[in-house]
Amino acid sequence: MPGNRAAFFDFIRTRLFKGKIRAAQVEGLDAILDLWQVRVPQGRPDGLAYVLATAFHETAATMQPVRETRAASDAAAIGRLDRAFSAGRLASVKTPIGVRTPTAGVGWGAGWCSSPTSGTTRRCRR
Repeated sequence: MPGNRAAFFDFIRTRLFKGKIRAAQVEGLDAILDLWQVRVPQGRPDGLAYVLATAFHETAATMQPVRETRAASDAAAIGRLDRAFSAGRLASVKTPIGVRTPTAGVGWGAGWCSSPTSGTTRRCRR
């Protein structure tokens, strides 16, 4: 991310985080910005904005990986999603979400490393 990170954090602190930003949020944002700089150094600002907005939304503004439905375990998340699917509350979902496969495990994201465009999900490594 070319530019001034201090100015970026000052801006989002007031616009997105109601004047306060926790250390874990800074850590998560820094991780995204650092990875963007390495992998997409000439990337367009609107692409980075999309990535940041998606992370903000998908993590409930924690900017840290969260389990689907924010459940305490994978089993609890699968149960919640299966019940919602069976009750017809996930209209845009065509197949059950909590289906396990021998190679991929549960078919949803695992931290920062989920790729919805390629359909792959892998555990992140630091």
